Amino acid sequence: MTSPERSMRFSTNPSGWTADMTEQISIRLGASPWRPTGDSELVQTFRFNDGPLAGVLRQADAAYHFECVEGHVDRLNLWRFVRLLDEELRDLEDPATQQRLEALTSGRPYVLAVAREGHGIVASAFVEDPALFGSPVEAASSLMRGFEADLESIRAVPLES
Repeated sequence: MTSPERSMRFSTNPSGWTADMTEQISIRLGASPWRPTGDSELVQTFRFNDGPLAGVLRQADAAYHFECVEGHVDRLNLWRFVRLLDEELRDLEDPATQQRLEALTSGRPYVLAVAREGHGIVASAFVEDPALFGSPVEAASSLMRGFEADLESIRAVPLES
């Protein structure tokens, strides 16, 4: 049986960012985006509306910038998680920190997660090369089209009455 926890391997994307994918964030299906596993700790919140919408969390010995990138007030919303380096965690109280972190993490591999109101995270995917997509929303659209194509290729089996 496959565990809902996800981990990745070592990778270098064409944009030049090299990351040990075992350091990518783990996601537990059903968890809230600001606490994607039981051992995740919310370090800083930058935006809040009925729950954190952007901030920094720590999981094991790694820190991640998380952000709701689409659907802030909808039943379904899209979240992006990007690994941060220790030196990037300075001045978390500074109001400009979120913009600084967004600029620093642009082009890095990230994990996309879809969360549903009342259900938590329902799906996640690793985006190794963000340069292939204009935005996390475009990456999610592309992943969904691929998923739909995979589903269409599965032969339907009629149910017995």
